[in-house]
Amino acid sequence: VRVLSYPTGLRVPKLIHQSWRDGGFPKGLFNWRWQQGLLDLNPGWKLMKWTDESSREFIAREYAWFLPTYDAYPSYIQRCDAARYFIVYHHGGVYADLDIECSKPFAPVLSTHRAIFSYKQGTNMSRGLVNALFASEPRHPIWHTVFDLLANRSAAGAAAATHVEVVRSTGPGLLREAVLQHMGSRHGGNQLAEMGVELLDSSVWHPIMPEQKRGRDASSAAAEAIARSHCYHHFVSSWMTHDKDKHGTTDS
Repeated sequence: VRVLSYPTGLRVPKLIHQSWRDGGFPKGLFNWRWQQGLLDLNPGWKLMKWTDESSREFIAREYAWFLPTYDAYPSYIQRCDAARYFIVYHHGGVYADLDIECSKPFAPVLSTHRAIFSYKQGTNMSRGLVNALFASEPRHPIWHTVFDLLANRSAAGAAAATHVEVVRSTGPGLLREAVLQHMGSRHGGNQLAEMGVELLDSSVWHPIMPEQKRGRDASSAAAEAIARSHCYHHFVSSWMTHDKDKHGTTDS
């Protein structure tokens, strides 16, 4: 059932999409208060829960042309990445990973924008765009660029042997490329404003990088950045293990 609800001036439906591999809630990895907090901060919004099974059924039913590529991904995180893009394109709303904790409502940031993405660090495009938290109206045209890139890069991510291959084939690197294709360097004029696409400074939704997560960076600067932000990414990353060498390789 497609549910669309628009408060005055808001283009993004009042839907929050979250996914996990099955119908259970992985309490050992995520705090249920993070999920409940999203609903408490955004009264009247609907939470849509997705699983591996329901996501695949959705792709097979609504976007059967992509199913062979979807099924061919060797890593479940690639399927999870791809599914979230099709889900938000189809339904609209906010997608948030289960390790996203927010302290402020979405509406003031969403405003009248048609699609909203966040930089991973500052306004540094080289690190990609966050795919753990983003928002869009239904059927926004930028997703067609994302879908084209998913198809074109499927071979590049066929092994999914490294973090970098996942990032580029379905993750933040793919979102970055989609946005770059609509910026001035590619088209002779910045199409993002015309399309109603907003790129948030990371200080709003993504104030720190993985190596700065609580318990790893005790500096006052990190604490202040978290306190000023609207949301905080806990970087549970159940699909990989964070370590300094891996992040160094990815940055390179």
